[in-house]
Amino acid sequence: MSGISALSIVESSCVVELYHKHNPEYFGKEGPYAQLYAINSLVFSLGLTVGPLISGGLRDAIGYGNMNAVVAGLCLFTSALCFVYLGGRPKILGGR
Repeated sequence: MSGISALSIVESSCVVELYHKHNPEYFGKEGPYAQLYAINSLVFSLGLTVGPLISGGLRDAIGYGNMNAVVAGLCLFTSALCFVYLGGRPKILGGR
């Protein structure tokens, strides 16, 4: 769990830092890092609450194997979004 949350806060802070450089008056001189940490914790905790509820409902409705197929599809979709939008292209594919 700590490995996953550490990566999300680092990626988020890169985006927020760029936004803060271009809009320094919006968050003040201290920056948006407290808000970023709070929102990151809120979203992570929300996922820990909603995820088991949805997967439990899916298991009851369509069975354990099909529930795993749905969750695997969500993971594949999310990993495709991360590949496209986070961190640039890998060097193997001609990225930076």
